[in-house]
Amino acid sequence: MASDASLKLYLCIMLKQQPVVTWAVVAGVGGDKFFTAYLPEFGQETKMYLDQMGVPLSGSYEEATQTLTISSSSSSTPEQQQDEDSSSASFEPASAAQEEEELQQQKQQLAPELLLASTDFDLQQWLQRLPQGVSNRQHIGHAQLPLQLQVFSRVPVVVGTVINRVTCHPTDLAAKIWLDCGAGSSVEQAAAAAAAAAAAQQGEVVPSAMALETLLED
Repeated sequence: MASDASLKLYLCIMLKQQPVVTWAVVAGVGGDKFFTAYLPEFGQETKMYLDQMGVPLSGSYEEATQTLTISSSSSSTPEQQQDEDSSSASFEPASAAQEEEELQQQKQQLAPELLLASTDFDLQQWLQRLPQGVSNRQHIGHAQLPLQLQVFSRVPVVVGTVINRVTCHPTDLAAKIWLDCGAGSSVEQAAAAAAAAAAAQQGEVVPSAMALETLLED
């Protein structure tokens, strides 16, 4: 048990430095809110909640076929959204609106990884602020919506680390559906630049999935 905990901690530290794009296998579907996924590359299982994916998603569950269909829930146009915001603001007291604005500013000041297991998580912001981008050694493409999932379905995910807001230490893994949220090209460029810089530095040991596999074999 202690050995497993140590390996998981090492994995969390590795993924904190650079999240990894990999395949997940659906192990269970829990209705229209979440599904359980197994990560073969890391030997870990995680729950994936739709409201924590960092993009607006909605799910519908068909009991007969035990199928979860995931779709984008951003159906309103920017003009409609602006009208809705202005309409709601007209009925909202000034003090409440000010408190909401202050709350949003506080959330923006938090590092995105601190919100990785929260409904306030923003996938695009997180990807854009990764110093080394993501590692996508398998060149896995983005998931296409609508996405239909059943047990044993494969889904592309990006795996990162949940950080404790108090201690700032890694606590657990978190997987998000690998979706194209407009940050793909910049993330890939950052990852390529980081890989080139690492290759140019001789004698520097960079944590990798290969190192984890070696520990597992030992």
